Amino acid sequence: MSHTIDQLCAELETLDQVDPVVGAGYRTEAQEVLANPSITLRIKTAIADLLMQANQQLVYKNVTGEDSY
Repeated sequence: MSHTIDQLCAELETLDQVDPVVGAGYRTEAQEVLANPSITLRIKTAIADLLMQANQQLVYKNVTGEDSY
């Protein structure tokens, strides 16, 4: 994981505002945190909640060209 948990949380909060490729990297990092058995359930729950909120925000974003969401 290349970022701290706090950095990842901040990135997930702005997922709908970044380039889709950058956002995909943030989402991958979030998935790595969720899959890591050494991360506490409290942190995993916070990351999962932020990821879910980010996904919901992306639903409302207008897509153009080759964007997949």
